[in-house]
Amino acid sequence: MKIIKKFFSKDWVVAVMARLIAFLVRLLSCTYRFEIIGIENIKAFTDKNKPVLITLWHGRSMVLPYFWSKNFKKKSGAAVFSDHKDGRLMRSICAHFGVKPIIGSSKKKGAMAARGIIEALKSGTSVAMTPDGPTGPRMRLTTDSLLFFAGRLNVPLISFTPSSSNAKILGSWDRYMIHRPFAKVRIKIGEPVWIKKEQAEDHETKVRIEANLITELQNLDQENGLPKIEPQPRDLKKKSRI
Repeated sequence: MKIIKKFFSKDWVVAVMARLIAFLVRLLSCTYRFEIIGIENIKAFTDKNKPVLITLWHGRSMVLPYFWSKNFKKKSGAAVFSDHKDGRLMRSICAHFGVKPIIGSSKKKGAMAARGIIEALKSGTSVAMTPDGPTGPRMRLTTDSLLFFAGRLNVPLISFTPSSSNAKILGSWDRYMIHRPFAKVRIKIGEPVWIKKEQAEDHETKVRIEANLITELQNLDQENGLPKIEPQPRDLKKKSRI
């Protein structure tokens, strides 16, 4: 087992896997029939070279890189990734779609991530964040960083929620969704939400944003006839999150 883990941690193995997975995601995405609701909410800012903070749950990240490369190819985009081995793979995959990596998380290298996010947003680069990543609990805002950057830098939060009736929902902690070939993928993009500086550490604001993100996902899944996915308790221990 240790030999296998060591093998898959090698840089060249990660690079090969990333290229292969990126190819498969691109191939699958080319078969999808996309229905995008609210794309103008992002374009209203990117057309003026202004950044947005795209928020999505960890389990719904599959089509985001392709979506960005297809609809915002000439606009700069970045995403936050953990420094964990899974994060290394994910950021290598996203790089094939032109998404710039920002390395770090609230649990590790948080200061590095903060500097990267601030620099990106100030330069006009839109940033995607999964507030329940990298390890959950599922569908919970685990830190105040999302509100902090939105409030301090005056950047709008815009939710990104994909769903499909023809999808496989994995048994992982985040209930990761993989859209099957030729699926109709519906993407709901929320209206911009502005956070005031004084709201950046406000608990009620955090709960409200979290509740809106949960409701958007559950409503879209319900429209697609999918079982309801519930958020995990905020105080759930890591070993119990599956």
